[in-house]
Amino acid sequence: MTSVLEFVFLKNVVLYLETINDVIKFLMINKKLRSVVESMYINTYNLSSSTTIEKILKIFPNLDTLYINSIMSPICTLSDTSIPLIEANKSMSSSSLVESMNSNWFPSKVRKIHVSWKEIEALGINASCFTQLKSVFIDFTFNEDYSSYLPKIYNIKSLEKVIVLFPESIKRDVANYDFSTRRDVDFIFVMFYDECSLVRTSVESGITHHVPLHLLPDNVKVYSQFLSQDVLDYAYHFIPKFSKKVGEFQNIICVSPNLSEHNELIEKTMKTCYVDCVQFVGIDISSYEKYTKTNKEDPFLKFNYIDIKTIRGIWIKYVSLGKITLPQNLKILTLQNVNGISLENEINTEEIYIENYSGKPLKVNYKNLKKFLCMNSMRYISFFDNNQKLTNFRFDWDVCDYFLVKNKGNSFKIEIEKENKVISQIKTSSFELVNGCLTLNECDGFTLTKISLNELKMNGKGLCETIELGDIKTVLIEDTNVNNLIMGTSNDVTLVNCNVKVFKIVAASLLTQRNTRIQRIDVVETIGDTIIENDNTFIDTTNEKNFLETNKDKQKEANCFIQ
Repeated sequence: MTSVLEFVFLKNVVLYLETINDVIKFLMINKKLRSVVESMYINTYNLSSSTTIEKILKIFPNLDTLYINSIMSPICTLSDTSIPLIEANKSMSSSSLVESMNSNWFPSKVRKIHVSWKEIEALGINASCFTQLKSVFIDFTFNEDYSSYLPKIYNIKSLEKVIVLFPESIKRDVANYDFSTRRDVDFIFVMFYDECSLVRTSVESGITHHVPLHLLPDNVKVYSQFLSQDVLDYAYHFIPKFSKKVGEFQNIICVSPNLSEHNELIEKTMKTCYVDCVQFVGIDISSYEKYTKTNKEDPFLKFNYIDIKTIRGIWIKYVSLGKITLPQNLKILTLQNVNGISLENEINTEEIYIENYSGKPLKVNYKNLKKFLCMNSMRYISFFDNNQKLTNFRFDWDVCDYFLVKNKGNSFKIEIEKENKVISQIKTSSFELVNGCLTLNECDGFTLTKISLNELKMNGKGLCETIELGDIKTVLIEDTNVNNLIMGTSNDVTLVNCNVKVFKIVAASLLTQRNTRIQRIDVVETIGDTIIENDNTFIDTTNEKNFLETNKDKQKEANCFIQ
């Protein structure tokens, strides 16, 4: 009994070997493991992504089922007798699979298949040839075309199970079939919310069609990945959202705006599905000329979630905000293309992402901010400290590692705080801090000596009096005129199209200049190497002891640029 179980366990190990080399190393260990491989009825799951079908069949001579998750090239040349039954899972080249599906021998060997894009069309056209097909997964995540081929696929006589993942906009095509004629088949429909396809449906038809999926026979199960009035009215089964695009489960439930005040339902659903983020999404019709302003009605969202402890994250997109109250335990808030009317409480979250917001100003307490993004929304956001409104945006350097603000080219000021003191104020038209890497556009002078940056990228606007930095690994300054450029120790400093009156630096491993004029360089310790890339670069004067003498092999080259 022990030896039988051991044999089964070893076969399970083989299934998860990644490459053909892994399999060969495994079977070369001893005769027992070789016999395990040679007796396998199905090959390893990921082998086809890196190995030809011919090699797989040679390594596994006794396969009952050829498992394919990717096709390196069309497999139309093998003999009919050399291929066992086929299970074609997803993550494969669509063009290669389509070509194989159009061959004479491939369809009759397929027992299980996952199709999307043009593969759906190929399956529909060749439906009568798939004589052993038992199970099919039809995925409309990436493209809703070819839904007209569904009835032909449903009619495949050998079918036992059909799963269709589809957007709400094509549910009429999905359900356009007399399922009572195929009670021998289990149909599972999973409907997801896709605002892009819903816009197109609304534009072309002017109305949303309600299809009575709840009236289908017992062998048809309908699931919804979002909560809507239809879910309540027609008692669809709800399942949490998962993403085929990124291949992972998403910790979120999608809720139609007209269901936002159903607190009990939302809280119960979140607890049941073990998720803690909720998403409200309307429809973006701004890019569709056919859909006139008179037809536009943004979904109106209002809720009071202050007592719901389940919600950690809220994402709101393409809606108008009514009177809303955020949960006390909220950690993440995302607003995209939202019109705001009334937010009842101060935003005191760790992460805030706001794009194209307009309406009543949002009150943000910056003390707990770890991540902040603001795109084209500054005038509608106010930062507060202990109920006191601040003049500028501010963040704590020791708490926040992501801070991005862009405001359609208009300049603004960002204050950086450390140990409860503002240590720097930077005026710029674009501010982006990501894990110690700072990017600034059209920036005035500033002082930033009390923190160590990994990287600074910036360009100036007009004349900067002083730019003063502490120790920093990498610096790139472009299109900047500055009277005083001061910095500590750096690995790599690059100046492009700059005019610098005084450049004072402690030490650098490499200094690169391109189309740059420096009137004076003061080096406290040393500069390892200098690269001067063209004739438009000048160094007028230097403290020779620390600059030229430490670069003796480059002294002649540097002297050529001293006027």
